[in-house]
Amino acid sequence: EELPHIEQIHRDFGDVVILAVNMGAQAMDIKRYFAQQKLTITALTQEEGAVGRAFGVKSSPASFVIGKDGKIKARMSGFSIEQLRRALKE
Repeated sequence: EELPHIEQIHRDFGDVVILAVNMGAQAMDIKRYFAQQKLTITALTQEEGAVGRAFGVKSSPASFVIGKDGKIKARMSGFSIEQLRRALKE
């Protein structure tokens, strides 16, 4: 549900790299969905939750804003378009 909103953020903040990490669907299903929805954000699949574990994700969806220095600037559990936009502006 949040992907169309995240896509809009990607278009609004042209210099932001967005990576969508899938927590369960098959890679072909993801590719098909992204193509059908004309999503331009990058989709990553993960093996057995490796990315989620690396970032300490306890529930989905979760969002992270990572600065150019590679450090996590914001961590959000659930999805709030307003909170994500605010974090990106900061």
